[in-house]
Amino acid sequence: MRVPPVMAEVLPPVGEISGGIRSPAVRIVYDFWMTFWTKGRLPTFDDVDPAAIKEALPYLWVLKYDQAADNFHYRIVGEEVNRFYRRNMSGLPVDEMPSDLAEVFKGRSRRVVEKRQALHLVGKVYRLAGYDAFGERIYLPLGPSKNDDGGVLGVTDARGHIVDEKILQETDGKIVAIRDGAYQIFDAAPRAEV
Repeated sequence: MRVPPVMAEVLPPVGEISGGIRSPAVRIVYDFWMTFWTKGRLPTFDDVDPAAIKEALPYLWVLKYDQAADNFHYRIVGEEVNRFYRRNMSGLPVDEMPSDLAEVFKGRSRRVVEKRQALHLVGKVYRLAGYDAFGERIYLPLGPSKNDDGGVLGVTDARGHIVDEKILQETDGKIVAIRDGAYQIFDAAPRAEV
């Protein structure tokens, strides 16, 4: 079976990400983060205001970066993220993610922190126990403060996009979107530049 790409990575300048955002939860957090970015600074963990992003909280995750250990720990994890992993991820290191995507997730988070570059992804956002979830994810860098080395403010929204191995086999590994119990196929192959 051909495995679909994990995600289509989009690395435009931070201000240009806005046009590609589809998820309301991703939009809320991105717009909140941009209020700091446009003032010429990265927000820190202390700037994260749950009241300002309350509609996105179930899909939110915040990572604290430990530069000495070169690892990330979940500081805040929304209900929908915990529900997917079937456990509370708050306080756990990313290395303990119950997923084969932990190293990819950690590598992307490290890149966001080190390069101070936002990362917007559309495609497979979770893989667990033979199930794939497709949706949208954004990683936004958090600046260091007196209490930490910075981190990542993120959102993962996979509402209505859970795909199992049987559907992937039936669709030859192409990207699938679930709508009202039916699935729609999208070819994930790269397109030639024109």
